[in-house]
Amino acid sequence: MKPRTALVVSAAALALASSFSSLAFAAPEDLVVAMGRRLTPERAARMPAPVIAGPDWGTSGTSSYMLGPCDASSRDDTLTFSAIDCDDVRPIGAPGTDIAFPVHLPAGALVVSATLFYVDNVDTEPSIGMYATPPGQLGDGVMNLTPPTFNGGSNVVTFIADPPFTVDNAKAYVILALLSPGHAIQGIRLDYKLQVSAAPGSPTFLDVPTNHPFFQFIEALAASGITGGCGSGNYCPDNFVTRGQMAVFLSKALGLSFPN
Repeated sequence: MKPRTALVVSAAALALASSFSSLAFAAPEDLVVAMGRRLTPERAARMPAPVIAGPDWGTSGTSSYMLGPCDASSRDDTLTFSAIDCDDVRPIGAPGTDIAFPVHLPAGALVVSATLFYVDNVDTEPSIGMYATPPGQLGDGVMNLTPPTFNGGSNVVTFIADPPFTVDNAKAYVILALLSPGHAIQGIRLDYKLQVSAAPGSPTFLDVPTNHPFFQFIEALAASGITGGCGSGNYCPDNFVTRGQMAVFLSKALGLSFPN
């Protein structure tokens, strides 16, 4: 039988994510709860409103990133939580808990939606939000994941990123949640699409000007180190590709490797 033990994590795991909290600038009685944080009313008013819709089934090219209960860390070592068997994450005792889920997505990925799997057996709702934090700065809310009114057990809600946002890995991404007794998070799924970078302002190759129909895509190959062109500063966009050249393109693009 699998042991059922409580996972309790200290606040040190995500000290950076919480060190710039607005708690440092206001008295506790002046703060409000918004998107998984306790904020001043002025800052809470600037948080994005949740955009809730059904999932866009069948959209090609969409990948999913899953966060589970055992990915959570405590942001306050006096407010502990349990993640028994990684089934769900819920507070241990009153008044609740303050947790965070670190998010690691590919650079340049376009986040289009997030789906929350949770339990709500009380009148209040869990407060949840996703933040992007440049080093040494207070994080900006990029998605409000606070669910609508619900009281009756397990529920699933999909939030649409409006507009979708592009992951910048110069920032740290984190989902913050304030849970009260009666709340539990079973999982969070982020749906994203990989995309080609925007075209630069000047061309790399002499024979592929900025108005060339394939300029953006050729520049992406060059910037990624997949191609160096055909020589003499040219790309030769209209030349045929040999099977040997195709092997170079695919191996570099996919990062193919094998045991030596």
